[in-house]
Amino acid sequence: MARNLLDRQLKIDNRQHVTQKKLLTGLQAAYDRGTPFEQLTVSALCTQSNVSRATFYRHHQDIGDIIAIQFLIVMRTFDQQIDALSVLSFESASNVVVRLILDNRALFQLVIWSNTADRVQDILSGTALQVLMARDFTETTRTFISTFLGREILNFSLQVTEAPTRCLLIRHGGCISC
Repeated sequence: MARNLLDRQLKIDNRQHVTQKKLLTGLQAAYDRGTPFEQLTVSALCTQSNVSRATFYRHHQDIGDIIAIQFLIVMRTFDQQIDALSVLSFESASNVVVRLILDNRALFQLVIWSNTADRVQDILSGTALQVLMARDFTETTRTFISTFLGREILNFSLQVTEAPTRCLLIRHGGCISC
């Protein structure tokens, strides 16, 4: 996974942020063109994104890291939204999760296309574990719950992403299917 983000708080300087944005845009363009992920090369992506290969490899081990880093950025925002809740309940947390999914459908599409679901599940489970650390659960229970939540949130996200947009109605943060 992204070497520079594993063991410390997510801090991306402006140049890294610009590079990440360029690479994500290039990745999205490849997806939109219908390029099979397996045929996408670092060289082609770097050329498309106007990023040097040296810069790419300074921050990434492979193309899937672009998606992993973007999820780390999204999860940072999620953490902030959860922390800002005056009452942390199933309903309030669910509203934040649903909004996160809907706001990041394109990113979840990239997960499906790139087959990076395992990486993303680890990130989602890790985020759930951070939220649960402040709760009074045993370590075993926290690990079980966070792994379960990570997997189920990812599965739900992928189902929402693959559903036709017209069949999803959002009212007051809740999901209602047609």
